[in-house]
Amino acid sequence: MNHKIDCNIILDLLPLYHDNIVSEETRNAVKHHLGTCESCTKEFALLCDNIPIQEEKSTKEKFIDTMKMQKRKRIISFVLVIIFVCGTIIGGFYTLTVPCLVNVPQEEIEILRVYKYYNDTKNSDEFFVLFTTPKYNTPTSLDVDIVVSDDGKSADMKYSMQVPIIHQQAKDEQYRYGTSALIAYDEYKNIEVLSVNGKLAWSEETEVSDYVYAYGADNLTDWEYDIEKGIIRVEYENGDFIYWDLDGNILSEGNYNNNRN
Repeated sequence: MNHKIDCNIILDLLPLYHDNIVSEETRNAVKHHLGTCESCTKEFALLCDNIPIQEEKSTKEKFIDTMKMQKRKRIISFVLVIIFVCGTIIGGFYTLTVPCLVNVPQEEIEILRVYKYYNDTKNSDEFFVLFTTPKYNTPTSLDVDIVVSDDGKSADMKYSMQVPIIHQQAKDEQYRYGTSALIAYDEYKNIEVLSVNGKLAWSEETEVSDYVYAYGADNLTDWEYDIEKGIIRVEYENGDFIYWDLDGNILSEGNYNNNRN
């Protein structure tokens, strides 16, 4: 091959020669020219000063780099597997210990009595609600939502009871649990009519039974509604007790200490 190549051509080829992206024949021709041309040699030296030549890695170095990359991939894969396993274990534990809840049908929550009264101790108007729900052997949650009309004089109360999806109901499916709740909010003080799930449950004409006032007494030790007998039993610290029916009629009263004597 004739290595006598014009310097301008060599100068154009120097960047490619520097990056070693020319053919073997071209590389040999440029190399031969640099060995005979001082001007082009200086230009190439200047190019190398600005852009250092990257030496091609040996086969051994390439093999080591490949092995390191594969090792990093294996480590990353192992860490991802650990994260996945831990996430599965934590998710399973959460599922077993924090059960998912479902709503109990509204018709299974029976409202027995609703009263509104003024609590002297708390200086607030309160709603007293006595209701029964299905009896479950697992924890339940009961939420109350009251929607007040625009004029603030009527409202509708909605109950929402939830139980775990996986639950064991009492052996006697007809058995129900009687309980009560107090709802005290200032924005309800002007309500004159209260319905529960759209059904009238209370109005201003309703006379408040004495067992309602007993519910929040300071010296109270026990307040229980016996759904099977349909009575409300109240006990006080001094041993006094009173039994009422749902309409507020006293069925029995006395003092446990005196009875023992």
